[in-house]
Amino acid sequence: MSQLINKIKSVAKGEKPMPVLQTDAKGGRWFNELPPNARVAIEKDFLDHNGNYVNKKPYLIESEQTPGRFWVFRSKPGFELRNDFDLFLERGRIYVFEKK
Repeated sequence: MSQLINKIKSVAKGEKPMPVLQTDAKGGRWFNELPPNARVAIEKDFLDHNGNYVNKKPYLIESEQTPGRFWVFRSKPGFELRNDFDLFLERGRIYVFEKK
């Protein structure tokens, strides 16, 4: 019930509501639209003050095969070596969540 009330309040304020998180049988999670508090990521978003990659940072990758689908991930050791991370980052297809 509180989610419904929050959704009504955000619509009344003119804010875009958070899209529904989808899941599949293999544990994949995605949004069918970009959440309102997400923005295009830059490499600096994933680095700490020592220049090391941050662990457990949530991020989204926009699917090339299914445009408009944003896969949900969390950073972990070696994550930047998988999923063509640097290529997607260069193309502006990785998003991070902004804090409000």
